[in-house]
Amino acid sequence: MSQTRRLTNTLVLSAAIEAVEDKGLDELSIQDLAARLGVKPPSLYNHISGLDDVRKRLAKEVLRRMEDEITRSAVGRSGENALQEMALAYRRFAKENPELYKAFATSRQPRDPEIEAAVRSLLGVLSRVLESFGLDPDKEVHFIRLFHCGLHGFVSLEAAGFCGGGADADGSFGELMKSQVMLLNIYLKNI
Repeated sequence: MSQTRRLTNTLVLSAAIEAVEDKGLDELSIQDLAARLGVKPPSLYNHISGLDDVRKRLAKEVLRRMEDEITRSAVGRSGENALQEMALAYRRFAKENPELYKAFATSRQPRDPEIEAAVRSLLGVLSRVLESFGLDPDKEVHFIRLFHCGLHGFVSLEAAGFCGGGADADGSFGELMKSQVMLLNIYLKNI
C-alpha cells in the first residue's frame, strides 16, 4: 500500500516512456507498466483510467518534446533556413525516438481536445516562422498541412524501410525540402 502512495503521474508517464523505448508501443501493457513501477496493476488505476489514457499522455509528452526540439532548431533562424532546420529536427526526433514517435503518430483519437491543443501548439511554431513570409492565411493553413504531411509521410516510410535502394535517404529528404520551398514560393506568388 505504501508504494501506491508514492506513485505520481510523472512516475507513471516515465515508466510508460521507458516501456515504449524498451519494448515498443505495441507491447505497452498495464501489467508491464505496473511491474516497472513495483505495484499491482489495480494500483495504477489511482493515476490512470486505462491504457488509452496512458497512450494519450504519451502522445502529449511526445508532442511537447517535438515542439521543444523544433523550436530550438528555429531559434536565431528565419525564412527557408528556419523551415529546413525545423524539418531536420522533426526527422531527427522521429529517427532517434521511433517508438515514441509512433505514440504521436497513432494518437489522433477523434476530437481529443488535449491532443488537438498539443498538435496546434507544435504547428504554431511553424506558423510563427511563416509569419515572416506574409503568406495569405488560407494558403498558410494549406502549406502547414502539406509541410507536416510531407515530413510525417517521409519519416514514416523511412522507419518502415521504404527508403532503401537507389538514392540515399538523406538526398531524398533534401529533395523533399526543396519541393516544400518550391510550394511555398508558388503560394507566395499566389498562383
